[in-house]
Amino acid sequence: MVFLGQSAKDLSERFGKIMQARQSNSINSNDTSISHSSQFESAIPASKIAQLSSGVLFMHTCNGFSSDKVVQNLR
Repeated sequence: MVFLGQSAKDLSERFGKIMQARQSNSINSNDTSISHSSQFESAIPASKIAQLSSGVLFMHTCNGFSSDKVVQNLR
C-alpha cells in the first residue's frame, strides 16, 4: 500500500513543521552581502510520504520520527 493524496497530506500535517534557517552569501568586486532567513517547512513532506510503502512508514513510526537523522533521511 502506498499513501496517496489526502492521506499523505494529513500525515505530513500530523508530523508538524520545523524551522529551517538559511544563509545566502553574495560576493562581487565591490561588496559582500550576507542574508539570513528562516521559515517553517514540513518535517516530512507529503510528497516523500507518498513514496513510502506502508511497511517502511510503519517501521519509521515505531522507531520514532523524532530523531533528526531519520527526518533528514526522509526529506
